[in-house]
Amino acid sequence: MKLLVLLLAAFAAAERVRYDGYEVKRVFPKESDDLRHLAELRHDNRLDFWTEVQKPYTDIMVPPQMVEELEGRLRELGLPFMTIIRDVQKLSDEQKVAEPNEDGTPRAMDWTSYHRLVDIHGYMDQLAEDYPDMVTVMSIGSSYEDRDMKLIKVSTGSATQKMWIDGGIHAREWIAPAVVTYILRELVENYEENRDVVDLYDWYLLPLHNPDGYEYSHTNARLWRKTRSRWSGSCVGVDPNRNWDYHWMEQGASSDPCSEIYAGPEPFSEPETRSAADFIMAENADESFVGFFTVHSYGQYWLCPWGYDYIYPDDYDDLEDAGMTGVNALEDVHGTQFTFGPSAIVLYAAAGGSDDWAKGVGNIKYSYTLELRDTGFWGFELPASQIVPTGQETWEGIKAFARYFQ
Repeated sequence: MKLLVLLLAAFAAAERVRYDGYEVKRVFPKESDDLRHLAELRHDNRLDFWTEVQKPYTDIMVPPQMVEELEGRLRELGLPFMTIIRDVQKLSDEQKVAEPNEDGTPRAMDWTSYHRLVDIHGYMDQLAEDYPDMVTVMSIGSSYEDRDMKLIKVSTGSATQKMWIDGGIHAREWIAPAVVTYILRELVENYEENRDVVDLYDWYLLPLHNPDGYEYSHTNARLWRKTRSRWSGSCVGVDPNRNWDYHWMEQGASSDPCSEIYAGPEPFSEPETRSAADFIMAENADESFVGFFTVHSYGQYWLCPWGYDYIYPDDYDDLEDAGMTGVNALEDVHGTQFTFGPSAIVLYAAAGGSDDWAKGVGNIKYSYTLELRDTGFWGFELPASQIVPTGQETWEGIKAFARYFQ
């Protein structure tokens, strides 16, 4: 069955989705009714919501044949809007990608271009070979299309506490795995500069949480978001950040398999989310994980639970104190401004997310979602020239957070 899936995927790879003339509209909802109207618009699967339905703005990608229709509908509803991207394909064409070697071997990792799965996994394996006393690479499971879920552990053997960082749960957010691998480089190859922080914890990094979707975003559809599982008819994939078994399907998720926020037929229907959850539960039986970071884009937010409802966690002051230490250190690097707060209150309610699960079920008190650069000028098409500065500031924020507990 899985072999057939892979063969079909390879055949489909010959057809690449283009976004010529696709525009991104920024809509400015003010009242609860405005948000309700936008939530209703989201049922139209011709539209691709680049942000959630949220204040102060909601970004929507619209195909060229629907631009006038959407603009007319927004005017009828009294919703102010502006065009922030006039041709999405133009931005895609400008992306710098390190294409795989013809023989399928990994290319050397750099942070001046976006890399494919084979390069990212190859870099992890190379670190394990070069630093055997410090680095361990393991597979914590397989994706729907039988790709390894490769996780790397960085440990100098002196720590009793742990830290988790993952990226790429949403396929099109290329900056996320790029930044996670940048952090990996800082932990291992730049150990001497960072040893005071590295030695404090055993670091667990999952650079590509959604390997099938990530590869598909390179080969077929740059703006693909979901996994590549097949649950219903011609609609493919589940939003893996709605699929975790904590307040699943309560708010901000869809039961429509064609929706970008389809939560799946049941919690943990996706092997990618199930594998990560099982690993965390086993490793955190002694509650040794201090921090959980899931890295996303875009918007420039440092978010804490809860995301499933408009409520603060009981220990919000603790989460804020530690999180703001990271936010302030991050902003000190390049002046990039981040907003801190609970996901639902700062942005939107979305149940079934990994950070809520990590705190509510996984018992990791300090669980956060990082929404990296930018605020919409490029959106998901952030140029590769932004990888290094984004990595620099994100690493400084996480370092400050890590030191907070010492």
